[in-house]
Amino acid sequence: MQCELRQIRAYAPAKAFLTECLRRQDEIVRMINENRMVKASELMEQFGVSMETVRRDLESLEEKGYLTRT
Repeated sequence: MQCELRQIRAYAPAKAFLTECLRRQDEIVRMINENRMVKASELMEQFGVSMETVRRDLESLEEKGYLTRT
């Protein structure tokens, strides 16, 4: 499940998921802007999420034009 802003009925769990996902993606963009590069393993450790979650976040950010994965 990718996090995207959509008009939804804001059930508490869904709202919390979107808020956390967007916060994490904002932080990833900030880190990339600051360091020019980040490692997926570092993101996994910093945010306490699975590698699959990191990959989904990076894929989403790449699709939106915020980064290029190498």
